[in-house]
Amino acid sequence: MKERLTSCRSRQNLLNAKMKIAELRQKTKQDLESLLKESREKLRQLYFDLSAGKVKNVREIRKIKKEIAQILTLIKNHG
Repeated sequence: MKERLTSCRSRQNLLNAKMKIAELRQKTKQDLESLLKESREKLRQLYFDLSAGKVKNVREIRKIKKEIAQILTLIKNHG
């Protein structure tokens, strides 16, 4: 039963990721660049909080790094 729940969660996460990428693809290059700046600032703040011992969810760092990589890829392919 637990294995089944895990696969349902991973499917839901995959759907959310695809929706997120689809939303990013519709944005203009300027919007992507501003979103990139915000994401980098959020990542920088998380690193400071991590060093201070304030971060409870370390996976958030991985999520934001992945988001930054996706934005950079879209900017590069945008033209």
